[in-house]
Formats: sequence, structure tokens, C-alpha cells
Amino acid sequence: MWNRLSKREKIFLSGLLGAAVIFCFYYYIFNPQVKAYAQVKTRLSEERAKLSRAQNTAASLTREAALLEKAKDEYREKGKLFATEMRDGSDIILLGFKTLASDVVIIEIVPAAVKENSHSLELPLNLIVEGDYLKTLDFCTDLEKLLKGISDLNLAEIRGLRIEKINPESHMGSSGLVRTNVEFVIYSSKDPRARLQLESVSRWLTGRHNIFREAAVIAPVQELEKHLACSPGNSANPEDPGGAPPEDVNLTPAEEDRDYLPLKDNGRPDSPGREQDGLEPEYILKK
Repeated sequence: MWNRLSKREKIFLSGLLGAAVIFCFYYYIFNPQVKAYAQVKTRLSEERAKLSRAQNTAASLTREAALLEKAKDEYREKGKLFATEMRDGSDIILLGFKTLASDVVIIEIVPAAVKENSHSLELPLNLIVEGDYLKTLDFCTDLEKLLKGISDLNLAEIRGLRIEKINPESHMGSSGLVRTNVEFVIYSSKDPRARLQLESVSRWLTGRHNIFREAAVIAPVQELEKHLACSPGNSANPEDPGGAPPEDVNLTPAEEDRDYLPLKDNGRPDSPGREQDGLEPEYILKK
């Protein structure tokens, strides 16, 4: 049959068979291999990217661990500003001592209701101070430092400040006295214990809210050390003017961490031998 074909037909049939072989080779062998190669190459690129990220993560593990520890330390340090025991009222006492030293007078302290935010609690306070203009201005300038420095008071922020002139009764000229209204807020952590503490602070002006609670016989003197003179003769140890907490007294965990100023006769208010040393400031809070 092949011999009966002309030369032209043989060439045409050979070309047709060659084209069929090439088509079958491309369609059934070459094209699937190309697709498989492309898929493997894409997967290889993805795996290489994952490997690179894993290597970077492994290399930065030490650095991330160090940053985590640093963040935890900063969190604990900042958290102290929101977790302070304030129910003893020592912060108001120390604020009164400071105003006494600054020759200004606190006329009124009015706490408002506790406000709840998304991450913290707020206790707004309204402070009214009277005194000489310059001294009052210095006191207001240092008030934020007082709130954060002279005691363990929580993080505080001044919200508003208004100064008014006090008109004298006689018309002989200006007295130089002003009345300053300072609005500030105390922040605390958002937990039941902190809420109870802030609510107890808001009841300071009503006296002792729980009349059956035993009154503390130890003054919070860690803050008083820098603001009140303590003679060595008033200390249990003359070589240690800072003093130590009295013995045989049950202290709370918050009180155990404080330094205490020794009082005469074990600090009992009704001890017969106790004398009044130094200046005893009158209470400056007025309802």
C-alpha cells in the first residue's frame, strides 16, 4: 500500500503522522509536566517563605522574650499607681500638712461619685483653697506633684483650675487673698476592691463610716518623715530617727510595708505620759 502511494502523498502522510505524534506528546506528556512543574515551583516558593518567617521568628525569640519581660515590669510598675490603699485617710492628712507649710488653707474638699470607664475607675474631687495669691499659685503648681509624691496616692490628674479674688469686708484696698477651686480626679484599677476603696474615700467627710471598726493606733509615717521633724528623743532607738513599727500590733499587709514613726507610750492616745511636741495643726477640713 505504501508503495502504491505517490511521493507527494508519502510526504503528506509522514507530516500528518509526525504532527499527530507531536500533538500527543505535547498534550499527554509535556503539558502535564509543565503544569506540575509550575505547581511545585509555586509550592516551593510558599514553603521557602514559611521557612524564612520561621527562621526570623526563631532568631527574634530571645529579643521578644526580653521585650515581654520588660513589658511585664512596666505593667507592674504602672499598676502600682492604680492599686493603693487609701482608706486610712492619710493622704488628706498629708495634704493638710503641706498646705500648712505652704501658708494656705484648704476650705473644702468635696468628693463626687465614683465614675466607671472602660479600663479604670475615677473619683472626682473638688478642692477649695484660700490664701495669698503667689503662695496659692505655687501650691496649685505643685499640686500634681503633691498628689503623686508626698504619699501613696493613686494616679491623679488636674481637670480644672479657677482663681477668684476675695473681696475684703472693709473698703480699704485689696487684701491680696484669693480663693482657688481645683478640680482633679483620682484613678484606680477597675476591680471590686478598688471600687470599695474609692467609695470609702468619698465618705471621708462623714467621719468614720463604720463606727464598729477599730481605729488604727499607728500613724502612716512613711510620708511624714520628709515633712515633719522627729527628734531622736521621740524614737525608740535614738540612733534611728526614722523609727520602726511598734511591737505586738497586728498589721495589714499594706501596713507591714510602711516605715513608722515611733510614738510615745506605744502610740496610745490615752497614755498619761504623752506630751504634745511641735506644732499640732488644727484640722482644716470643713463640711
